[in-house]
Amino acid sequence: MKKVMTIKRHKKNSLDAIVRREMVRRSKQEEENRLKLEGNALMLEGFQKNKAEILYYLLRERPHDLLELITGMWINSSPFKDGGIVRTRARIHIMFVIEFGYGEEVIKLDGKVYGPSWDAFHQWVEEGNPGLPDQDLMLYLEHCPVDKV
Repeated sequence: MKKVMTIKRHKKNSLDAIVRREMVRRSKQEEENRLKLEGNALMLEGFQKNKAEILYYLLRERPHDLLELITGMWINSSPFKDGGIVRTRARIHIMFVIEFGYGEEVIKLDGKVYGPSWDAFHQWVEEGNPGLPDQDLMLYLEHCPVDKV
């Protein structure tokens, strides 16, 4: 009878230890999740504050990538969302930058005159970059980080 009592007591102690370990594990996991959520909130807040700077950086340093993002051609783009004429004019400016550089000059080529559309790009950025969902831009930045803006 003593052996049975000892075994039962041992099983109960083991079960208590398992429950305590599981509670500690869950507590740690909940804390990690909380910290992750706080980190995501801070990242999103920083993203919203720096989004314009990020877009201008991409225009200056990675215009091909920005064109893919704005046209929905980037491999991880969400289904295309129309940004109207504002997006179209910004896209044309990005294409100008790709073709002729990040300048202010008007270019004469084969009897045609090409010029930058800075006002169109500024308007697109100020209106919240319609046609380029924030989640696409954030996902792009995860895959292709920007060192300094």
